[in-house]
Amino acid sequence: MQRITQTKERPALRPFLSRALAASTLALTLFGAGSGVALAQQPAGEEPVAIESMSADEIFTTIDAIIGARLEAGAITQDEAEAFFAELEGLAQPELAAVLGQLVAQEQAAAEQAAGTEAGTEAVEIPEDIAAMSPDAILDEMNGILGAQVEGGAMTQEEAEAYLGEIQAMSQPELASILAQTRANMAAAQAEGGGGVDPRAMALEAGYAACGLESGDRDGLIACIREHLATAQTKALDAAAEKTAKKQNKKFRRTFLALVFLTLLSPLLLLSPILYRKQFPSPEQQRQLRQHSLTATKLGLLAMAMFSGTLLLLRLFQRITASLMNPQAAIVDATFQNLDKLTPDILDLIGAFMTSFITKAQEFANPDILVTFVEALQELAPNVEFFTNVAKRIQSVSEALSNFDGLFTLVAVLIFALAFKDMFLAVVKLPRTAMESGEEDAGERVAMMVVETCKAEAKVIGAFLGVILFVAIVSAIALASAVGPSTEGVIGMLVIAVVYASAVPDAAMTSLGVGIGSTGALLVFHVAMIIVPCALYMSRSQKILRGYFRWGIPLMEHKKFFITGTLIVIGMAFMPAIFMAIMEPVMESLTKSMTETAGPDITKFGDIVAKLGLIPLFAWIAVFFATLSPKWILWLVRYPVPKGPPSADGKEEEKAAAA
Repeated sequence: MQRITQTKERPALRPFLSRALAASTLALTLFGAGSGVALAQQPAGEEPVAIESMSADEIFTTIDAIIGARLEAGAITQDEAEAFFAELEGLAQPELAAVLGQLVAQEQAAAEQAAGTEAGTEAVEIPEDIAAMSPDAILDEMNGILGAQVEGGAMTQEEAEAYLGEIQAMSQPELASILAQTRANMAAAQAEGGGGVDPRAMALEAGYAACGLESGDRDGLIACIREHLATAQTKALDAAAEKTAKKQNKKFRRTFLALVFLTLLSPLLLLSPILYRKQFPSPEQQRQLRQHSLTATKLGLLAMAMFSGTLLLLRLFQRITASLMNPQAAIVDATFQNLDKLTPDILDLIGAFMTSFITKAQEFANPDILVTFVEALQELAPNVEFFTNVAKRIQSVSEALSNFDGLFTLVAVLIFALAFKDMFLAVVKLPRTAMESGEEDAGERVAMMVVETCKAEAKVIGAFLGVILFVAIVSAIALASAVGPSTEGVIGMLVIAVVYASAVPDAAMTSLGVGIGSTGALLVFHVAMIIVPCALYMSRSQKILRGYFRWGIPLMEHKKFFITGTLIVIGMAFMPAIFMAIMEPVMESLTKSMTETAGPDITKFGDIVAKLGLIPLFAWIAVFFATLSPKWILWLVRYPVPKGPPSADGKEEEKAAAA
């Protein structure tokens, strides 16, 4: 079925006509009988008179009776009644018939609501998601509902178009009231096992209309959704890359400003004659102090320039490799890949979600894509607060994961800063050391140390870039392999949670929270399993390379590290992917067994969700300890690395480091 109406222009109604139309409910059209609305005021035993066959005078008389009854009941004021009749003047018979039809519909709806109240039922409240919808969004959903009704034979195409035309000019509160009543009527009809609209059919019809497809073209709808997913994926990945670049630029600026600040401190060494005036008071000593202070200042500027160049080169390379080691980008990519794969299944369960998610993803391009996913699901779930809390938790986890790439930078910068520490201390102490020792060549000696240190560190940087590249490649492949299945588990849990919450609106959400939380925790553990060993491997490698280039300690003495350590990094990085591959058939079997045991009792589904979340989490913890992963992590932490030049026997320094 093609879209019933494409127009978005809704002419403003005259004030009282707008209020008169507001109380009409879609239930009268969807579940009522016939194309016309019969008058309720007909004498007993007589056939009802169709409004279309009444003359203008008869219609006006009937309207006068209805408005008079409302005036007597205090529902409207005299001024409103007079204003309403003033609006009716000059209207032709078809227009008067439309107004009377709405008034009669209101009277019937009021009578049905009163009967329901007497039976102990409550009036329908407008849910938060409907209250927040725009008029166009409400009309789009109504269009889908009407389309499903036409497809099901509950009403004709002409009736659907006529009704949509009537409500199109209403305000947002009026449309929200109609949609809320419609959903309630549909839910009641489904609960009774009778007619009504299948929500899935409604969602599919809305999708067909949005994609410009004929009703029933399921393959075309799936292709359309996947095309939009691809567009949204590109935008989300660009947003994630932009967010990472902004963070990297911010860190880069901070590093640069810190280096500039430290460089500007070097001229303070010129104050050494004042600082050491008491120790070296004679004019000759003060002259020598000034010479040594000037030498120290020059060396300080030279040392800071070399140190700054070394760190900036390191930061620049890490900015380039940051995209490879970005868990957030991996999660975005995995989310869209899984949605593309799961589109047919999700379409059957919660088809209305896909349109909402794609719209949000394309409009906002949020790099925290799982948050966008939950926000889209939230519109379908009755328990809004629960899914709001889930979105907040996911947001927090996403922010934490986005900072993992900064761990590599922090480790590298700290280690290089410590490596230059002795050189800077020697420069700062140069004036006093030279005066106390009486060495004329103290400045030259320190200058040589500065130059040699910077040369050695430049070589360390060059070799270390290779280590960073290796770690980046391993991290990227491992993240792509592990995050995909883990993200699929999170998506599956969220979809199941919506279906369960919709089927059992008053059910406790604790079990769902446990299941979703456990699946999310498993995802975090997998990312940490990849990142932490890589960071430790980088820090150990950097110190080993420094020992080789600065102090001449042979790399072969650390052959065990480069063999065992590399195997540890690769093994632990790919362990999550191997674990998920093994667990997938196990979880499928458990899911089938649990659902068959529960049978048709949907209330047991919450416990099933909790178990399906906890079982992989506890299994992972067991595997983590069974494979001695803590031992291998500690091995990387405790591996003895050079901390200074070796002693006479060449081993003392490393033994001290090991101790």
